[in-house]
Amino acid sequence: MAATLAEVAESLARTARELHEMNREEWMDAEGARSHLSLTKKQWERIAPRLPRHYLSERVIRYSKHELDQALLGSTRPKDATTLDDSLTTNPLGFMGAGADQGGAS
Repeated sequence: MAATLAEVAESLARTARELHEMNREEWMDAEGARSHLSLTKKQWERIAPRLPRHYLSERVIRYSKHELDQALLGSTRPKDATTLDDSLTTNPLGFMGAGADQGGAS
């Protein structure tokens, strides 16, 4: 039991150190995350439920710049996708390369 508690304590201490070392600017609200990813409001509404997020409370959500960047880097545009809607079936985050549908008001 003592060994398990010591492991948990070390894990918590490590996590606390990592969070302390993170740059405060890395954390964004929804509008900051949308802006960081250069998405229209319509595009954001489509992919936001599939993005990594952290709840500070029931209503307060924060996004990690690093995790958003990793999600972006981990997704690729299918060769035959021409719009955001087309890509959602094979590219769950809906990120696309040049020439993609950027329509809609920001």
